[in-house]
Parts: sequence; C-alpha cells; structure tokens
Amino acid sequence: MKVKNFFTALVVLALGGAVGGAAYLLPSPPATEKELPGVAATDGTISLICTGGAERLIPQVGSTMQTEEKIQGWAGAFLSGVDLNAAAATWIPGSDADKKAIASPVLGTDYTAQTGLQQPMLQGSILIKRGQADGANMSGGSAHLAQAGDLRGIANNPCRWAASAAWFVGGSVKIGEASRLFLVNPSPNPMLIHISQYTEKGKQELGSGSNINLAPHAAKTVSLDGILADGERSALHVYSDSGFFAASLQTNSLTGYTPRGIDFLDAGVSGKDLVIPGLHLPAGDSLTAEIPDAAARGEESSLVAAGVKASLRIVNTEEKTQEVRIFTIDRSGKRAPLAGSEQVQVAGQAVLDLNLDGLKPGDYTLQLESGAAIAAGVQLAYETENGTDIAWLAAQPELKNSAVAFALGTGRLIMTPATAGSTSVQWEAFDAAGKSLAKNELTISGTSGIDLPDKTTYVNIAAERPLYGGVIVKADVAGGKGIDWLPLTPDIASSSSFSLHGVN
Repeated sequence: MKVKNFFTALVVLALGGAVGGAAYLLPSPPATEKELPGVAATDGTISLICTGGAERLIPQVGSTMQTEEKIQGWAGAFLSGVDLNAAAATWIPGSDADKKAIASPVLGTDYTAQTGLQQPMLQGSILIKRGQADGANMSGGSAHLAQAGDLRGIANNPCRWAASAAWFVGGSVKIGEASRLFLVNPSPNPMLIHISQYTEKGKQELGSGSNINLAPHAAKTVSLDGILADGERSALHVYSDSGFFAASLQTNSLTGYTPRGIDFLDAGVSGKDLVIPGLHLPAGDSLTAEIPDAAARGEESSLVAAGVKASLRIVNTEEKTQEVRIFTIDRSGKRAPLAGSEQVQVAGQAVLDLNLDGLKPGDYTLQLESGAAIAAGVQLAYETENGTDIAWLAAQPELKNSAVAFALGTGRLIMTPATAGSTSVQWEAFDAAGKSLAKNELTISGTSGIDLPDKTTYVNIAAERPLYGGVIVKADVAGGKGIDWLPLTPDIASSSSFSLHGVN
C-alpha cells in the first residue's frame, strides 16, 4: 500500500483515536520525544458510513397513543472536492450487488430509505477512492424532529468514518430509559465487536452480551435493554480487534409520560488529555431582576437561561483511583480551572458526574488531564414543563480540514485552536441542495462561536492550524427548544492518516 508524508502530524479517527490530544497551554513535552511526519494511504478505498435515522425505542401505551407527535425527518450527504467524473465515489446501501456510482455532489432522495417512523434516512456506505479525493470534505446524516410525545426533541445522526473503537459517554440504565446500538461492518471479513460498560458502581460484567458477531458487509441493530447493568450514570466502550466498523447509539428517556430527551450519542476518544469542544450556554433575557429596565435596553443576563443545565461525566478506565484536572477555555483563550472542581478523584473503573452550574453564559471548550486514560462527555439539557431535550458532547481529536451536516434546526459552529496562539479559519455554509449560502475567513485565538445562516445544512471548514470543533443545533419544539450537538467530520486525508512518535 502506498503512503505519503504530511509535514503536520494528523490524528486519525479511522484508527480509533485513543489520544484526544490536548496541547492547549500544557507543559512542554519531554525533550526526548519527537513528532514525526504523519503518513497516509494514497491508494485503496475508505468508507464514510451512515447508520440510519431515529426509531421508536419505547412502545407507546395508554394516553401517549393520543399525542400528536408531528415527526419530521431529513437525510442527505454532500461530497465537496471529490472528482465524481473519475468514478471516485460509490453508494452501497446493503450488499455489493446494490451498489451504484455517485454522480452528484449531493445525495438526496435517490439514496435514502425510510425509518420505522416513515421518515427518510441514509443507511449505507459511501465508498471513496483515495486517489481521486485527496483533501475532499464529506458530511451527511439523518435528522429527526418531533414536537411532542415520547420522541420530542431534535437528534442528528451523522455519517462517520470507520474506526476500531468508540466511546459513548452518556445516558443511564433504568426504568424509562431505552437505547439501541447500530453497528456496520464495511469490510469483506467477519468481525467480532466487544462492548464494555462502566457505571458509578464500576465496570460491569455483561456476559454473552459483551460480544457481537458481524458478518462481512453487514449491519446489525442491538437493543441494549436487558443487556446493560442498571446505573444512573453509564458509559460504553465499543471496540474490535479484527477491523474497522461504524457504530451509533440512540438513547430515549421518559419519566412517566413526560419526555426527557432523545439523542444520538456521538463517538468520543479516550486518553490522558481530553478536549470536549462546542459547549454553548445561552444567556437569560435580561441582566438581573434588580435592574428592571435591563430587558428594555436589550442587555443580556449574566446568568444562563432558565432551564438550561450542563453537567460533565468522567469515566476512569483504569483499576486505580485517578485524579482528574478540569479546565475551561473561554472566548478570550483563557484556560482556567473549573471553579469548585479543579481536581477530582474518580474511583477505579467508575463513572462520576459533575454539574457545570458555575459557568457564565458563553461558548466553552473543556479540557481534562489525568495520569491515566479516561473518557468523558458533557450533557446539555433544555428543560421545560412540557419535557426535556438533551445533547451529549463527546471528547474529540484535533483536526484541520473538516465538515459537518445537520438539518431541521439552526446551527452554531464553535471552534478552539488546539495549541496556544491564534489560527486562521475559513468556513463555508451550504443549503440542502449544495448551494453556497455564506463564507468567511476569521482568526480565532480562543473558543469562538459563529451563528450559521438559516437553511444551512452543510458546512466545510479549513484551518491553518489544528483545532477542535463542534456544532450546537437548536430547533423550536412545542413549549420550548430542542437541542443537539455534532462533532466535525475530518476530511479524507485526515481520516486515513496517522501520527508517528519517536523517542530517543
């Protein structure tokens, strides 16, 4: 297999990305360790895998049957910079017998299937020839929006590159909670997938449920109800020793008949240094109750909007108790310890939750440091009397060129440089038909948020230096707002490359 060098080391999602790398204002690395040029394959193929749309996980009973849910769905993908005239891209919805060449940059209704809710979804693989798509950006997915009922809220399930491991940090296992794991094996060889669960009580034994066989070119849906151990706080490590796969985890929560959130948890990485980008805490309507004319002057509150809650979940993957240091990076680029939780102790193989109530309104990136491998995620919840919608943010690797796709809501792109100093970033927003809506170039030195234009569905990002990023998506739902979060999808070169480290 041919390889080529990159003068900037690249982090790979396709290899499981176990080191989410946080070099932001950290102490200098040991002098004996050197970062060598990364290498990437220049021939062969790579798969961007779309795992489908939202499904009903909790059977409807009683009065919920009379609720008008008003469910909407969307599905699509956008290939930017791919030489389609060279037959570089192929869509494989199932077996190889069903594959067809992709002739248009936008994958629309000709490529979608239907969910059990009778909504469009993308379920299959976009197979790319590397030689005709170097530096290309691709993004896509399936979106869900419901105004009421069990499925109230917004949830996007993005297409993702195949990987050897994924961390899903979020959710719980109790009455009223449901989850399903969707797995895809894009390779011509059978694969064994392993699942490990961590809760506040430690690592759990799942018996025969911890191993799942996947046939070649096969997809499998696994209901986790009855497999996972009970716990208020849960995290899953899904991995394989025999190849690359794609996984998505849908969660759904009810308290009685009140919806408490629907989400697709996005895969995160683990490591000693983790970065969780893209947390947005909106401000209230006015400064304080003590300033009655503040609202009339249009002044923002110094308090986070009522009903918006955020919490941090940390997973200690090691057997010994670990000390974890937590920092926030704000708009100015200031890296500050998390007030009240600068250092926390996490028991061996256990899961710990911390509330983030002390943060002021704004955009944030969270950074965690530990002496051993940890995993982490952030829950953002929008609570109202009519129900709650949630989004789980996942720890991500750094990247330069990337893309993201979302629908049925408005997006805010949030980015942070991966190292101290500033970086130049170009972004361009497109609608569902692939038409350019807006583009801009800016210099960022801290956590920067950009409100994307209405009707934005796809966004391409090109950075001068590595950064971390994510998109917060909001949508109007009955009696409040729906909330979602999506990670950025690395371009083809980044997704098929890896770093080399040398120690003298």
